[in-house]
Amino acid sequence: MDLAAARAIPRLTRAVGVNVLDGLSLPGAGAGVWEKAEYARMDKKDDRFYERPRFEGHMKVQTLAELSKYYEAFLGPRDVARHFDCCSSFDSHLPADYTPQEVVGLGMNGPELEKNPRLTQRVVQNLNKESTLPFPDNHFQAGTNVASIEYLAKPLKHLGEARRVLAPQAPYVVAFTTRAFWTKATHIWKELTHEQRMVLVASYFTASGFTHVEARHLIAPVDGDDSVEPLAVVHGFA
Repeated sequence: MDLAAARAIPRLTRAVGVNVLDGLSLPGAGAGVWEKAEYARMDKKDDRFYERPRFEGHMKVQTLAELSKYYEAFLGPRDVARHFDCCSSFDSHLPADYTPQEVVGLGMNGPELEKNPRLTQRVVQNLNKESTLPFPDNHFQAGTNVASIEYLAKPLKHLGEARRVLAPQAPYVVAFTTRAFWTKATHIWKELTHEQRMVLVASYFTASGFTHVEARHLIAPVDGDDSVEPLAVVHGFA
């Protein structure tokens, strides 16, 4: 799905908790031409940007509460021994009652990862420099990626790698709001509305071979009300 196709997406339902993809046609596994220019970023100097730890939240308290509530309902009932927290930081936003034996965090800043009490293993890696994940096939029973998909210059490569390291039928969840470090976000992300981004991310999933892909508002946008921080989740199964 290129920028033109994403811009042509009709207005979606804003009903909370409803799969907004119903009735839409998304690329199949291996399909689509993805223009490299559309994934260019204004600031490509990741090492300098991420060398300083940032111990501040990137979502409002209410937004984080909704995300944790969703995790509790969606991930909580599953038998998860190993959880992959991709693009991790000092907080994984996982509910207290969700207790995998291992939570492996991969992120850009070592001190931030060290401050995360949920992690049992920490890996520092820049996915825009090295997309291959340092884990064996079928290793994790669930995975999450929060407020980071907008920064990945090779999202299809990432979703393909995420699918590789997940066990068959394991869920992967990508969550995002309307916030971003805009100089680090990809060009296509900046050009789309929040709802168009939901479909774009879903297309990453389907083109990478994930099944049963759904996209939902946890907090829906409200036109003209900037006090509302929209929160969307897209999930699929490896």
